[in-house]
Amino acid sequence: MIKSLIILVLVVLLAGGAALTCPSEASFKTWYTQRSQAEGGNMVEKLFQQSRIDSYLKGCTYKNRVVFSQVTKDGKSVATGVFDHWFPSDSTMFKASSK
Repeated sequence: MIKSLIILVLVVLLAGGAALTCPSEASFKTWYTQRSQAEGGNMVEKLFQQSRIDSYLKGCTYKNRVVFSQVTKDGKSVATGVFDHWFPSDSTMFKASSK
């Protein structure tokens, strides 16, 4: 009985912590921009890099799922955010911005 109560309290605290630290849409844009700019490229690619990043971000949809956030593009999940961190769901996410 007491073990179940302790586990319940810990689960509620964990869910509350996840809800309070759920990453925002602005943090996704910052994270994606920094990760995309870290990808190497020649001088010509770097000139048009910001416009490609902006056009990619315009096509993304941010969804707040209370304890985590999800970003989708064309109906496909590209990143998931939890505890103030973003995790890419699509391995080609950063390569798409360079094409």
